[in-house]
Amino acid sequence: MMDESREDEMQGDEDRQSALDWMERFAACVRARDIASARPMFSAGLRSFGTRTVEASSLDELVAQQWQPTWLRTREFRYQ
Repeated sequence: MMDESREDEMQGDEDRQSALDWMERFAACVRARDIASARPMFSAGLRSFGTRTVEASSLDELVAQQWQPTWLRTREFRYQ
């Protein structure tokens, strides 16, 4: 039987990898300017902020005010 601290560590590793995988999928959408594929990665009722919009209170607002104008000018986006 595995001790609890090792189980927590393994879960943390899985969570970290899941987050990194999500970030890469999102970055690939940005690079491809594929808003349609990125939309399901977010909740429709999100609250967000960005470089172009002070606050968006829905996914539709985020797409219209942040993603569409920004993604058209973004090149080779990657998380570091």
